[in-house]
Amino acid sequence: MRSPPPPPAPLPFEHVLRAAVERAPLAAASAARRDASDASARKARRLPNPEATVRVENWRQGTDAHPFDAQADLDVVAELSQPLPVFGTWSSRRDEAAALSRAAQATSRGEVEAVVLEAARLYLGAVRGRDLVGALAESRDVLGTMVATVEKRVAEGWSAEGDLLKLRAENARSEALLARATLELDDAAARLAALLGEETPVDPARLAMPPVPSLPEGEAEALGREAAATRPAVIEARERLEAARATLRLEKALRAPEPSLTVGYKRTGGLDTALAGVSFPLPLFDTNASGVARSEAEVRAAEAVLRSVELETAAGTAGLVRAARTLSARAEAATSDLLGSALGARGAARASFREGVSEVLPLVDAERVTAEAVRETLDLAVDARLSTLAARFALGQEVVP
Repeated sequence: MRSPPPPPAPLPFEHVLRAAVERAPLAAASAARRDASDASARKARRLPNPEATVRVENWRQGTDAHPFDAQADLDVVAELSQPLPVFGTWSSRRDEAAALSRAAQATSRGEVEAVVLEAARLYLGAVRGRDLVGALAESRDVLGTMVATVEKRVAEGWSAEGDLLKLRAENARSEALLARATLELDDAAARLAALLGEETPVDPARLAMPPVPSLPEGEAEALGREAAATRPAVIEARERLEAARATLRLEKALRAPEPSLTVGYKRTGGLDTALAGVSFPLPLFDTNASGVARSEAEVRAAEAVLRSVELETAAGTAGLVRAARTLSARAEAATSDLLGSALGARGAARASFREGVSEVLPLVDAERVTAEAVRETLDLAVDARLSTLAARFALGQEVVP
């Protein structure tokens, strides 16, 4: 006799969160964009390249009386020009690129958090779908057996045909609910695999509902205000303000002409000479007033955005903390108060029906109430864990082990 296949290896919740950070294609794309911004910042720290020029002048065609002599008839000029950012343009460009790089790092952190939350949502959605499919399939099977029982009772004249129709309708409803729940389960399993960069859907049998993580004590609004400064959105807005201020310094520096130093060599008429000079633009028609005005407006806009993001983040974090605490309490109570009561009522209704002392309608109501209780209990369990995970992210606590 062939032994049954071993059960699939479990896939813990924390392993999926870690895999979302390490292997998810979206997380890799975010890291690549962050590296590109870091490269731009490194480039901005370098001085502008010099420009080299070599040219030949006064090239004449020789004659019989005066043959061409390269030493005497060619004028060779070699110049090397170096822009001199002496009025702050180089440091302003460097500061702007550094601020944008830090903003990109904050953006990348927020994107990775979003990937982790999406992985958690899909994981918990698959667990919910698996448990819901199991409960609905059990109800469907029991209803199918009871339909067969009532059909016999109707044929023998012990039950009214209306009872049979009610039971058939409830059985058809359970079939529809089961089909919808199965589709949701398959979708969550496939999307979770795709997010992790895998082609084969995750087996829901490997998943398990994780415990609800803890949250720090304290008043929600105070926690939100305290944690707002460290959130990626706030850091990004703050660094973009610094970049706007660096751009303003650059535009002000561009009002002064930036010189270029030129040195070189010149050979004219057989004589070797050296070249040296300084060139700079003449700000006769454009003193960059429009550039300064535009940058000043950008700074004001960035200041307003930063203030808005700070307020919104503090309020959002406080809301996440309140939601996590409320949903966690309701999810814990739902297991006994909601689901336990519904299962007890359904068990009594099924027993009475089997004994022939109950009508069909109480059984139909009990099956329907139980299906809704199972769905609501699972929804509360998923929402409690997702809101707590989001709240821990918002509070700057460790989420991925």
